[in-house]
Amino acid sequence: IGKSYLVENIDVHSVFASYLIRVRRLDSIYAPYIKAFLGANIYWRQLEMVSMGTGQPNVNGNSLKNLNIPLPPLEEQHRIVAKVDELMVLCDQLEQQSEVQLAVHQALVETLLTTLTDSCDADELAQNWARLSTHLDTLFTTEASIDALKQTILQLAVMGKLVPQDPSDEPASALLERIAAEKAQLVKEKKIKKEKPLPAISEGEKPFELPQGWEWCRLGSLMPQFQNGASSRGDNGGIPITVLRLADIKDWKVSLVDTRELSIDSKSIDKYLLEKGDTLIIRVNGSSDIVGRFIGCDESYDAIYCDHFIRMRFLIEVFNTRYLSLLGSSNIVRDKIADLFVSTAGQKTVNQGHISSIVLPLPSITEQHRIVAKVDELMTICEQLKSRLQTSQQTQLALAESLVEGALA
Repeated sequence: IGKSYLVENIDVHSVFASYLIRVRRLDSIYAPYIKAFLGANIYWRQLEMVSMGTGQPNVNGNSLKNLNIPLPPLEEQHRIVAKVDELMVLCDQLEQQSEVQLAVHQALVETLLTTLTDSCDADELAQNWARLSTHLDTLFTTEASIDALKQTILQLAVMGKLVPQDPSDEPASALLERIAAEKAQLVKEKKIKKEKPLPAISEGEKPFELPQGWEWCRLGSLMPQFQNGASSRGDNGGIPITVLRLADIKDWKVSLVDTRELSIDSKSIDKYLLEKGDTLIIRVNGSSDIVGRFIGCDESYDAIYCDHFIRMRFLIEVFNTRYLSLLGSSNIVRDKIADLFVSTAGQKTVNQGHISSIVLPLPSITEQHRIVAKVDELMTICEQLKSRLQTSQQTQLALAESLVEGALA
């Protein structure tokens, strides 16, 4: 609202739409000078005061007529516009130079981060990280570069390169054998139905080589129990209980700071209650970056969850919930989810079948604990970098504003 455009070189017969206001030029005012005024702070401050409307802010001809404009002689208007054009050329050159520097910086960061992911093992990674870490403050100077560092840390975590392997850890293959035996026993006891075998994992579904003791597996082979969330918006005679919504997920964790309660019948509460070790999967959202994220429950909650989620629960301990959440935020899962979700009316959706088909790298539980601890340590460094960056940007902005105010005083 209030932005302007100087009409020049129109060589077709044309009219303008009703959501525009035309300002006719006057012989005593140089049109480009008016355009300069319509971009200056003195114009925007006045416009904010005279704008009308709440749901749809707008301005009209009368409010524009009442604006105060500093009007110099016509000859000076021409000199002002010429000087503005000259300085804007300098601004464009600075902007272009900044874009070139940003592109070079981005290429440098990508190259250095690639040296991390190309490390053969945790020992080589430690050496490469040691060289990189001495220059973090000078290398990671944009939010994009810090976010790239975070994603690299996640990638290293799921590739098994972030921490050394311990030969005394139980290999993931032993865990898979226990799960298969438990599943066969439950089928024999008719506690669960025999399911159609999942497709074998092809070599093309293995984006990298796993370290010793790790295994590729489909999530559905780990015997997960899925339950879509409650669709009830309240039951007569029910029991008041917290119902978790998407708004209660902060930084991919459950937040109980500002929850809401609904009256839900006791059978539904038993069905949808959340226990320690459960994982909530975001089932539907308009953003592809949110759908399919894994939210670990680090404790049992006196709460149920709405139908925007799928609950995943394992009969045998398979994952540290934090490690599973890291997997859900890594490219190996995000890229797969992007290929699977269904789009309807602007909403992206994943279902239990989609989640079951995902191929994951599985380390031992003990190594998962070590990975989570290391990721927490490195993410703290990333947050410190981002905090310093924000402080630096605020300082630069304040300095620029001070210089401008001094020049205009």
